[in-house]
Amino acid sequence: MDSQRASTLEEIEKALEKVGLEYSNFENKVNKDEKYLVFGSFYVVEAFLKNRKK
Repeated sequence: MDSQRASTLEEIEKALEKVGLEYSNFENKVNKDEKYLVFGSFYVVEAFLKNRKK
């Protein structure tokens, strides 16, 4: 993601580990039986939705 406001993956992983949340990297595969939590800017959500439609 090219944005001056974007966090690094390392920063996000540290924050998730600090609060004890499990996570996994999104591998561009959407399972219709799974639920996904997408958070961040509208830019991030838009990118997820566009990728989901492929």
